[in-house]
Amino acid sequence: MYKSLRKYIRQLIIESACDNTNAVISNAIQECKNRNIKFYIDIQDASGYLTVEMYLMEQYEPVSLGRLGADIQNVDGVYVTNLSKIDSRYRSLGVGALLYDIAIESITKADGWFTCDGEEVSSLAMKMWRFFMSSSNYEQKQLDLAPTEEGYLEQEHFLTSTQDDDAHRESFMSGIMGQYSEDYWKKHFAQNATEDAKEKMADMVSDNWHFYDPDFKKDYLASPMTKAYRKISLSTIECLQAEGLILKEEDVW
Repeated sequence: MYKSLRKYIRQLIIESACDNTNAVISNAIQECKNRNIKFYIDIQDASGYLTVEMYLMEQYEPVSLGRLGADIQNVDGVYVTNLSKIDSRYRSLGVGALLYDIAIESITKADGWFTCDGEEVSSLAMKMWRFFMSSSNYEQKQLDLAPTEEGYLEQEHFLTSTQDDDAHRESFMSGIMGQYSEDYWKKHFAQNATEDAKEKMADMVSDNWHFYDPDFKKDYLASPMTKAYRKISLSTIECLQAEGLILKEEDVW
């Protein structure tokens, strides 16, 4: 009787902890539970790095199936994705979304923000950043765009006059700059720039010409890659803990 009661109470605790997870995360957690896949979280907010590891709990030792890493780079408090890999055999389980959600909850608890890789974003990862941007359960922080070295010397600014929020966003720039050519810029700049901007630029073509283009600014502000995020309602890690799917350091090393 008492064993059955303990089992019933434990099930109630699990259900309560997992009530607020969305369908994708809930299904992924169930798949991990069925396959004995567990997660190890290491976040060092003092030194500014995070690692989320995913393990298949084999009989003799855990086998790594994937990892997501992030670290604080040029904007205080903003963790930039620097690594994301998953064993291709397990991608269909939704564990990619689960890794990202574990990461953003961990970073949120550390009073930080989470953003995409500043160099390159895969099409699979892009789905996550679009979701973070569109969901009401994630708060957004707009990042400014760091100018080139010449721009710093000339004190050129894009969104704000401070350098504290300047982020390197090559992952955004490489995908968008094909829409703009030097000829387009010269024509567009001549037609639309303010007199102050024209005077500042004179006859030179700045390496940061896009700072003065309203179309580029519109594209920049509309992109999920130019923002950092934190989660509002935290439920995923709590659910994983209730299911016994969070590892301690001694379980891994």
